[in-house]
Amino acid sequence: MFKRQKESIESLAGQILNSGTDTCILKIRLIGVSKVMEHFLYECVYLDLGVLKTVPVVAKDVTHVINILSPYIKKGKSEQWTAFHVGSENAVLSRMKKN
Repeated sequence: MFKRQKESIESLAGQILNSGTDTCILKIRLIGVSKVMEHFLYECVYLDLGVLKTVPVVAKDVTHVINILSPYIKKGKSEQWTAFHVGSENAVLSRMKKN
């Protein structure tokens, strides 16, 4: 098991940038159960081209979170733009009804 002092996300992001990496997931945290059947609410904190972003994601599991965010990484879009396009619970429900 790794033993490290708890560091702030900002400090960790700085260390990652100093290592030469500008895009990296720092944390995916389960924050609740979604009203969308078989989905959960996640908070994803990541570096995208050197910019620290926090985006809420409605997904089935952690791999689904990554699949949802993947098309928006390294595009130079803002955190708000990404959150809007990833979608809220209502948007996800609407998309599911169309399929």
